[in-house]
Amino acid sequence: MIPKPDSRPARLFFGIVVDHPKTMVVCLLVLIAVMGFFAKDFKIDASAETLIRESDEDLRYARKIYSRYGIQDFLVIAYTPRGDLLSDKVLADIARLRDELEALPRVDSVVTILDVPILESPPLSIQELAGEMRTLTSPDVDRSMVRVELADSPLYQELLVSPDLKTTGIQINFPPR
Repeated sequence: MIPKPDSRPARLFFGIVVDHPKTMVVCLLVLIAVMGFFAKDFKIDASAETLIRESDEDLRYARKIYSRYGIQDFLVIAYTPRGDLLSDKVLADIARLRDELEALPRVDSVVTILDVPILESPPLSIQELAGEMRTLTSPDVDRSMVRVELADSPLYQELLVSPDLKTTGIQINFPPR
């Protein structure tokens, strides 16, 4: 048998827990069952609004921007074709997919590799930049130079295309709230 300690809290603990183990096991099982029953109603709100302090300057700035321009939800899809990303067939598939997505009722716009400006294939002067932007579907675009631009440009690498130029992103924009 375990000797009883000298302090009052330890004697109380021994008197309740150690001297009545079966009662304690039953009490613990009842407590676990009650907690399990009410666990279905337990919810944690881990949204950005609850995780940021109200006095945060960045939060205030974001709310100001949202109130001015609205919040626009979007979805990015990674698209990896079976062939070369810059081939005519794959670009036609991307154009068809973009058009089908834009036709959906909840979609506001779709941005693909076909819609971004191509600035260095061949390089443009400042005056040419002021005019109509050249895209991958423009007739005077050199696709071998586009390949280099997509791989090397900080605007596009790992944002619009993967480093190996095998995957591209398709951004689906929903109407502002």
